[in-house]
Amino acid sequence: MADNTVIQEPTIVGDVISTEDISGVKVPRSKVVLGDHGTDSGDVSVGNPMPVNVQNGVEVGLVEAANMESMGSSYAQRIKIVSGDEGTDNGDVNNANPLPVAPKIVTVDSSNFSQNSGSGEAILTYPASSGVAHVIGGIAWSYTGATSFVGNLTILDWNESATMFSIDITNPGPGFFPFDPPITTGLNNGFTIILNGTDQSSINGKITVLSHWTVNEL
Repeated sequence: MADNTVIQEPTIVGDVISTEDISGVKVPRSKVVLGDHGTDSGDVSVGNPMPVNVQNGVEVGLVEAANMESMGSSYAQRIKIVSGDEGTDNGDVNNANPLPVAPKIVTVDSSNFSQNSGSGEAILTYPASSGVAHVIGGIAWSYTGATSFVGNLTILDWNESATMFSIDITNPGPGFFPFDPPITTGLNNGFTIILNGTDQSSINGKITVLSHWTVNEL
């Protein structure tokens, strides 16, 4: 059975409605439009993306057929989206009321940990990759074998040409720094994270990135 369905009108040839045949059943094909109720803020596209807000435990439902849009030889139904739990209307999705999205699960493993060797620095790197941005949500640190000293925790971009974060440490810890919002060097760059103050063989420094993920270029 072919895709697309013609809806006949009483006296004239009907409009061609965009549909897709799935196992003999016609399924309507729709487009998404943004905006407050009664307002058309344009179709979702690369230049007009769907606004989102990272949250947990929020359901998203579809609401109200908006209108039909001519697409060559057929029409696509344009719809709007409302967020909220079942039975609850939290408003139409727009820039001020973005679509909630559950965050990606982040696993901390050996690639997120570094310990200094001998009297060297503890260094953790995330290599640059074309079309990829590294993102860090927080970092933890600690020293053992030291009672009083001055150290430093620094985050540089991949080629160490720009300092993204730097703070002096005046006690052995442990301690941690959450980043809200998370920090990133942007596309095509990576991170170099350095914990110094470990110039003596008796001092052991450790750094652990609490959350790290990558974002690919659209």
